[in-house]
Amino acid sequence: MEFQLLGAFEARHEGRPVLGSVRRQERCLLAVLLLCPGRAVTTERLIDLLWDGAAPASARGTVHTYVGRLR
Repeated sequence: MEFQLLGAFEARHEGRPVLGSVRRQERCLLAVLLLCPGRAVTTERLIDLLWDGAAPASARGTVHTYVGRLR
């Protein structure tokens, strides 16, 4: 996998783009994880970053869904 974070955010596998149908928040989540290599990022921190303090009640489950889709 190759990732480009500056300019247009892209992920490629064997030269082919792989983020075509990924939602904006899923891209943001992936970018956060890529910027924190080797470090744990808590679900609470991801919720804070993705919803800027105005998270819906379903935020925790949504983060888990996003992580599953990105895998």
